[in-house]
Amino acid sequence: MRELLSSFAEVVSFDGVVATLRSGDGRLDAVVVNWTDNDLLDRRSRKVAARKIVKLFARTLAMRLAARRLVFVRHNNYPHAVAPGHEARASRWVSRYERLFDAVITHSGDASQRPRLYCPHPLYHRMATLPDATSLDPLPARYYVVFGRVVRYKRLEALIDAFPADRTLLIVGAVGDRDYAAELAARPRANVLFRPGLLPEAEAQAIVSRSAALLISHADDDVVVSSSFFFAMTLQVPVIAIETPFLAWVAPRVGPRLLRLASDVDGLCRALDDETASSGDATAAALIEREFGDAVALAALRRAMGLDRPPRQSGPTSTGTPHSDENTATTAAVGDVDRKRGVRSVRIVPSSPHRAMRRASSDATARDESTMAIPGPAISRSEGTRNG
Repeated sequence: MRELLSSFAEVVSFDGVVATLRSGDGRLDAVVVNWTDNDLLDRRSRKVAARKIVKLFARTLAMRLAARRLVFVRHNNYPHAVAPGHEARASRWVSRYERLFDAVITHSGDASQRPRLYCPHPLYHRMATLPDATSLDPLPARYYVVFGRVVRYKRLEALIDAFPADRTLLIVGAVGDRDYAAELAARPRANVLFRPGLLPEAEAQAIVSRSAALLISHADDDVVVSSSFFFAMTLQVPVIAIETPFLAWVAPRVGPRLLRLASDVDGLCRALDDETASSGDATAAALIEREFGDAVALAALRRAMGLDRPPRQSGPTSTGTPHSDENTATTAAVGDVDRKRGVRSVRIVPSSPHRAMRRASSDATARDESTMAIPGPAISRSEGTRNG
């Protein structure tokens, strides 16, 4: 997302409310917040705690002293780590939290009811050439892959147990839970290759590109979208997945050649016999670009930042060029809040004289959006998939 923002912005560091006010540069135009809803939970009990609510809400409201606009990216319905039985309460508090913001971004069109704004998860950089060999070779000529962080909520053990003996399953990705990874490694099956660990980007793309399909075997209510799905779409690799609201929404848009859904793990394994899915051709590429391409995401981001009016044609998949507005400010700073400390930032400036009409300064009719701030992890697109 930072790369898309950089097309009309310059990313700078955001050192907090006090430092921003003392800088003499004035208030930021916007702060965009990612993942801060995780701070609602007490670390020990993993429940929503009153003191955590007060602290998070106060910290977020204080950002208004340093920014004219607050934008929240709601990645999850509730934090992954919430204690069992407390999911509904956590979800309610995240919904209350998002009311503090001027705009709320969701990566699922299914969840884009007002006031949320649909912005597709950005696609990843597809490398022009991929290696012929990887560190995981030799691999079978045909295999199915699970790609992403190895964490307990994905319930990979159920897929391992149910996977057909006459097919090969490859599980690869960064380890987010060492104890869980050890449990998976202790479930020996000759047709299941468990290869945890980070991979170079070129190898990761090569391994997924060669697979028969990428599998997503979890459908917990906390997850809005899976970044693995967008990694597969980047590579034009078909996905077989357990249905979620987002996948049910997007399935008719991309068609069965790119996405097949099942109701549970057993159904997912049966779907392996359906040869409908196929990868990379011109039609697939056009569908993926239409639904998730940079033009769609960029238009949504500009609207979230208040830089463009909504397009005249409604619908989340419109790819029309955002129309310019003479009264729209052209410089903004976006602050980036990371998962550990909270805030980094980005300053947005026009990348060319044709991209923005003029900077709003003393003109009373123009919105003063000379600085925007966005909190969120400063990671590359490829890092987001392997580690998120």
